[in-house]
Amino acid sequence: MKLNLETEILEVLRALTQLQEQYLDLVTKEEDGAADVLQDYRTLCERMVEWGEQLDPEIRAGLFGNRVLVKLVGVRPASLLQPALSVLATLANFREKDLEPHKGKILLRLGERLTSSLSWALESLQGSEDSRIYTMSESRSIFEKSAKILQFLCDKDSNLTRHIIRKQEYIKESLQIFMNRFKNKTFRDLYENLESEEEYMRDEERKLIAVIKIQSTVRMWRQKKLWRKLRNGMIACQRLYRRRREISESNLTTTPEQSFKKELTRISLRKQGLEYKYRFLDSCAVIGGTADPVLDECAGELENSCNSFVREDCTYKGEEKFNNTVTDAHACQELLQILGGVYGAEYFVYDATTTDCIFYSTTASECDGYSGPTRPDIDDCAGEGTTAASTTTTTDGPTDATTDSPTDLS
Repeated sequence: MKLNLETEILEVLRALTQLQEQYLDLVTKEEDGAADVLQDYRTLCERMVEWGEQLDPEIRAGLFGNRVLVKLVGVRPASLLQPALSVLATLANFREKDLEPHKGKILLRLGERLTSSLSWALESLQGSEDSRIYTMSESRSIFEKSAKILQFLCDKDSNLTRHIIRKQEYIKESLQIFMNRFKNKTFRDLYENLESEEEYMRDEERKLIAVIKIQSTVRMWRQKKLWRKLRNGMIACQRLYRRRREISESNLTTTPEQSFKKELTRISLRKQGLEYKYRFLDSCAVIGGTADPVLDECAGELENSCNSFVREDCTYKGEEKFNNTVTDAHACQELLQILGGVYGAEYFVYDATTTDCIFYSTTASECDGYSGPTRPDIDDCAGEGTTAASTTTTTDGPTDATTDSPTDLS
């Protein structure tokens, strides 16, 4: 029954659009009969207003999803536009949930037509006598009816409100002009609706910009981390190249006996380094470092470097962020890699005697001593800005070793 009634109403609305076209055609050609057609149009609009008041809200809402209404209010002459707006104002009486299935491009197009009506009324209000297409009373009537329908639809569909703000920038200024000239609650309500939605759009835009900045920062951090690894790889390749070149040059200028003694010295120094790593540091009860590089990479370094020095008897200045028991130092470092960003931690310390894994907010610490290989010279390392690791060595208890990065085994 509802479907049949809606179909009949649509036929009436189509008849109204046909009368509009017939009237405009007769006026354009300056033929007789335009007055009779206009009278029939007005009579049918009045009947439509009466029928519209008796319709169910669901049927009224359904009509707003049909193109015929967009076409009905798309005319400019006041004699045609005013009755059409009266029909539309009668139909604009339903609940938001009734309109939900009919939201879409047609409703947005209808909103554009209504704002065009507001613009036409404003032009007639501000224009000269010769340029006006509406009288003062017609301008006010068209503006009031269009604003009322638009306010009702904007209350039911925020997407329509946003569409109007983006497409019709002048609408707020138009409303202000009519608000200043005619004290009307509908104008004020529509203006406040547009104002609040515009502020909400600005907030969303600010949030979107913040999200984009955060995403950009994360991508930059990942890229920086990747480039750091690439740089370290290139530095390692350069060192290896220089080392091989030095060996090659030395082989050309030295005798076999000198080469043998030099290689013997290198092996001796290498042996000292290995003993330092695997005997002295393996006895440490406390090991610390950052999330990167991992402990195994540090232990796998072949040459002694400034990172091979270890600081002793350290006191950590950072705030303790996490404390739990784990199996070993590797597990503690892996936890820092996973949870460091969550807890805001940069440094881990693992105590083998208690199996405690502690996170600190920074790498800052104060240490009383240093341990390390015979070469390189520790004074030369101080110039590179390398912070040595730390250990505490005693004869009565375990040895504590912590590092600014897990390169304490290098």
